[in-house]
Amino acid sequence: MVNKLYSMIKKITGLNSPCSKLQHCFVFLIWIFFFVGFILMIHYIYQLVQPYKPINIKTFQTVKDTYKKGESLTISVDYCKYEDVRAEVYPELVDGRRYFYADYFSNFPIGCSKIILSQWIIPLEVPEGNYIFKVTTKVDVNLYKTIIQEFQTNKFSVIN
Repeated sequence: MVNKLYSMIKKITGLNSPCSKLQHCFVFLIWIFFFVGFILMIHYIYQLVQPYKPINIKTFQTVKDTYKKGESLTISVDYCKYEDVRAEVYPELVDGRRYFYADYFSNFPIGCSKIILSQWIIPLEVPEGNYIFKVTTKVDVNLYKTIIQEFQTNKFSVIN
């Protein structure tokens, strides 16, 4: 590759040695600089447009239709994960108002699986009514690209 670049510069400048004069040495360095910059630009564009699909959630639904305040919310998740990246998870309970839970990092195993999640408790302060549970995930797949996905459950009721 260096030989090709050397021969290309030799054809352009007409010199046998790329650094026979100081001026030609600078021209050679500028060509090297532009060549490396071009390669880095191609790499950057490739990383931006490369299709990533870190996880595919097939089902994300509550196990029951009715929950009591203070009860653990159980969610059935059927997923396929394709890449070994961890996700930043932002869970919330929604009924028109949003009740946020603590953010955390998650890293499901690669492959397809069906799991039951029961790490969230219905707050005692929420009024009775119909709710959905919504999860927003943020995945940094590389230095340049972040994928944000939203998943929400079916509607369920909260009672005393």
